[in-house]
Parts: sequence; C-alpha cells; structure tokens
Amino acid sequence: MLVELGVDGMVAVEAAEEQDLPPLLQGLPWTAQGVVAYRVRWEPLLIEELELEKPSFEHRVARTRSAPVVQAIARAIHAAVGGEIADEADFLIDPADL
Repeated sequence: MLVELGVDGMVAVEAAEEQDLPPLLQGLPWTAQGVVAYRVRWEPLLIEELELEKPSFEHRVARTRSAPVVQAIARAIHAAVGGEIADEADFLIDPADL
C-alpha cells in the first residue's frame, strides 16, 4: 500500500512472510512456524537523498513531517495484529515509544 504525501514523498506499507528474524525473536515458540512482517517506511521524492550525508533542507523537512504518519500507521498495524516492533537495525521498540 502506498500513502501519497505530496511534496513530502510517500509512505509504503508492505506485508510479507519473513525468514530472517531479528536475533531477539529467533527461537521463540510463536516464531517457529514463520511470521508475517509488516514494513512501514517513508520514501522521499528524490530517493538518492537517503544516501547523502547532508540531504537538502526540503528532504529534512519532508522526513520530519512524514514521521508522525509512519508512526501512526505502525501503531494501527500493531493494534490490529500484535506482535513485536523492530527498527531498521532490528532492535525491538516498545509500542508506547512510537
């Protein structure tokens, strides 16, 4: 699913079976039969700016304005399906911290 944010880019939501679990989730009884991962991420208009050490001012503003949308979608998915939330580095996040 894609959520268009105009000049702020878009938020992408993907759902897929996950084979590579974060280390903290490996070996847990509820992960033994496989899991579905929901990924929520922001995509800027100029994707190459994600790799820049100093992205443009517009990029930084768009990222800041899109963060609450990403958080709200992640909270809604977690409320509907439960499970754990991990950041980009596979560290678990308390849902209350979103």
